[in-house]
Amino acid sequence: MQQQNLTGQWQSVPPSTWHAVLNIDADRPNNARLLMFDRTMPTVWKHARLHHLVRQGNAVVGAADFSPYPDPFTPQSPPPTERVSGPVELTLVSQHELVANIYAPREHLRLGFVTLETETPSEPDHRYTWREFTQWVADHMTHDSPLIFRGHKKARYRLRTTLHRTGRRDLIRYEQEDLPILKDYISSVSGRRYQLERRDDFHELLSLAQHHGYPTPLLDWTESPFVAAYFAFQGIRQRRDATSDQCRISVFNFEAYQRVAAAEQPALWSPALSLYIVRAASLGTDCCGRARSVPTTAIRVYACQRSRY
Repeated sequence: MQQQNLTGQWQSVPPSTWHAVLNIDADRPNNARLLMFDRTMPTVWKHARLHHLVRQGNAVVGAADFSPYPDPFTPQSPPPTERVSGPVELTLVSQHELVANIYAPREHLRLGFVTLETETPSEPDHRYTWREFTQWVADHMTHDSPLIFRGHKKARYRLRTTLHRTGRRDLIRYEQEDLPILKDYISSVSGRRYQLERRDDFHELLSLAQHHGYPTPLLDWTESPFVAAYFAFQGIRQRRDATSDQCRISVFNFEAYQRVAAAEQPALWSPALSLYIVRAASLGTDCCGRARSVPTTAIRVYACQRSRY
């Protein structure tokens, strides 16, 4: 299977009644994860693992195993999926389009997908001088502002988590394979026993990993536009041509997003695009027993899907 063709994240397109996300990790291109929910009945979710994917002519064929949707946090999980298996065929229509045919017992699913993989960042809504930016802050920021900010040294940088930068997309695999190893290691050196089925422990472990540079599906933001500006302008004097590679400050109104998306802290592996915030508080002590904390303005956004921006 040619990695450059199919690895990454794919999202279904109408007219199918199913909204689906197909995740194929770059380091495991012969496997994939399919997450689905019924657009007409959003509580009906489906989950399938695709495996033994091999190229056969113009298509990639393999097997799909449907199983109950994994969600350790929700006591009332979506209705269980019958454990069924069937052949699957993936056909690349163009560089950015894919058709999947899944032949499950009593059902033939045909889904069209478009890739979410692009290296081109979105065009900025505004281009400001520093004076214009500070005036914008004065005009828009209040003590209860819903806005959060992230600064990038270069305008071409994408909003991409450290996990997604490694070519990983399957967050169920990340939760099932990576986090137990990380949990055992951190627990052994810190003496703090983490339980991944507890949401608070889950968040704290990921925040700790993010703080120390371990790849996670978290993206750091701040409530302060000037903290974001500090990171955006950091090292600007050392740049050879600052005008040709402008920095970027991203602004996100999370409250508006929640109103539109009706998001309420979903699991990281939701089949819908889901973002939710965990405000970083004190993280206790480090491995040497020293107090460890992060700034009170620090915010971490958990992303279930790769950002287009």
